[in-house]
Amino acid sequence: MKSLLFSFRFRLWAGATLINGILIPAIIFFSYMRNREILIESMASRLVDSGRISVLSFTVKEKNAFINISRKLSGYRISDEKISKMQPGEFSPSVPEKKLKEIYGDPDFELLIKRLRRIKLQVLRLEKEKDLMIDREPAGGYTLDQYKEKNIKSSISYIYLAVPYEDRPDIVRYVADADFEADSSDEGNPPGNIYKTKQNSFLSALEGIPASESSFISDSWGLWLTAAVPIRHEGRVIGLLGMDYDATGDTNKIKDLLFTSLILGAAFLPFSLILTYLLASWLANPIKKISEAAGKVRKRDFSAEVSLKQKDEIGQLGDTFNQMVVSIRNYSTELEDLNQAYYKFVPKEFLDQLGIDSIAHISLGHEVKKDMTVLFSDIRSFTTISESMKPEENFQFLNSYLNTAAPIIRKYEGFIDKYIGDAIMALFPHDPGKAIQTGIDMIHSLIAHNEITSKEGWPPVRVGVGIHTGSLMMGTIGEEKRLQTTVIADAVNLAARLESLTKKLGVHIIVSRNTLDTAVGNQPDKFYSRFLGSVRVKGKTKGVEIYEILNCHDVSTLEQRLNSKPEFEHAVKLLMSGKLSDAERLFENIIKTDPSDKAAEFMLKRSRK
Repeated sequence: MKSLLFSFRFRLWAGATLINGILIPAIIFFSYMRNREILIESMASRLVDSGRISVLSFTVKEKNAFINISRKLSGYRISDEKISKMQPGEFSPSVPEKKLKEIYGDPDFELLIKRLRRIKLQVLRLEKEKDLMIDREPAGGYTLDQYKEKNIKSSISYIYLAVPYEDRPDIVRYVADADFEADSSDEGNPPGNIYKTKQNSFLSALEGIPASESSFISDSWGLWLTAAVPIRHEGRVIGLLGMDYDATGDTNKIKDLLFTSLILGAAFLPFSLILTYLLASWLANPIKKISEAAGKVRKRDFSAEVSLKQKDEIGQLGDTFNQMVVSIRNYSTELEDLNQAYYKFVPKEFLDQLGIDSIAHISLGHEVKKDMTVLFSDIRSFTTISESMKPEENFQFLNSYLNTAAPIIRKYEGFIDKYIGDAIMALFPHDPGKAIQTGIDMIHSLIAHNEITSKEGWPPVRVGVGIHTGSLMMGTIGEEKRLQTTVIADAVNLAARLESLTKKLGVHIIVSRNTLDTAVGNQPDKFYSRFLGSVRVKGKTKGVEIYEILNCHDVSTLEQRLNSKPEFEHAVKLLMSGKLSDAERLFENIIKTDPSDKAAEFMLKRSRK
């Protein structure tokens, strides 16, 4: 038994030692990367701020000079073949030497060079003041040349102006460089030099956004961080001011820190070995694994499994735990399957509205009051159709239609409360407009559905849809041994009444004003409708205004209905006010223009009665 404990402790010590061997270098490396990231962020912020301030110092005269020199340089270009061969970071001259001398003598070019040098001098002075290295400078400060003589350099090594080359943001043309000397080819970029950019900051600046690089750019001159700031004139970007920060010294310091950390880590390793060996006696990693797996099971993650290879008591505990999880997983799967089967009879959305997370928790008396949209749809003349079919054909016919309609209801976030023979009652908890769109799609879907079923010799399906929005009660009724979810409200009765009116009026979809106003308020141009009058629910004295939704018609019919809409609605109002002869005349005119308008035909008969 003692040997088993020692073996377990040894394995734990070896594992902890290995972890330390990986963790310590990882921490050192992370520290190095984080310090490098902080350095880049700090440099970038300083560069961009310096660039912003520098751009603000440009006068209108200097901006005009920038524009003038840019225009003079734009007349010179290099071949497309040469551009295609350029690699990112390469330069190529574009202006002949003879023309360059004319640029050198241009007052505008001299003005730009002076501005860039003043910027560089100001940056250098600010750095020296920050580092407390003024060293009794004269009252006006040293000039840029005097700083050079004293071998004092700014960390911002290069400051320059550039513009895009022929509307290509990935290639820029240098206009002026603070370090450029006409009689020396060793420093600075001459005007007109073409540069294929490696810097994303150039692209951002030319789009009007000051930016810096997110990482260093390395070349033969060193390690650099570049920032670019747009220069605007009269509201448009005319070019960019670029700054290159020499990061070589800073990164070398971080590398020195990395090497120092590695040496300290290596020196600490022997102490780490001793410490982990002592801790191995107290730690119980296998037990921790079992605890973590138990936590997963508690969160209903039954894929948890403990893998222990030792043959001691802890290994036996792990095997027992795994067998227990398998039993729980099988039982849970059975429950999930059973729940999914229940949800086919009681919609989960209905339970959600009641605030119940599982059908197992439902009980008699659960109820809630909600404002919802109720949709009723019914197949026209289903009784006549069903009489011509065998019982099994009746079910096939009906299920074929429901397989078309039900997915549309779910698509628009509704759920089916119940099937009533060939009728569907659906509820929409949120947007009434989605209930209307469901009705429209249901009508349109019947075109493809009827084409398919006609090949099997079945009659075409035609449905009516009634939609109303209002307050309703949702809950459970029945007794202890037999429960049923249901919805009780005038809103349900009215929706059913509107659906029955679709057949009488010869229309596809009828909605109440309450539903239409809410839907149109959210989407004013989405639905076309026309007023059909008002209707009363049995037991109520106040009528409800109802409307026909026209979107379900084909384009030609829709156009006819919209053209006759003002006259139709006026006629309906005349009919409601008792001016029957005037209403009759208007309905007759509408039918002459559109004989297929069944609603107008119904209203005409009503007027004559």
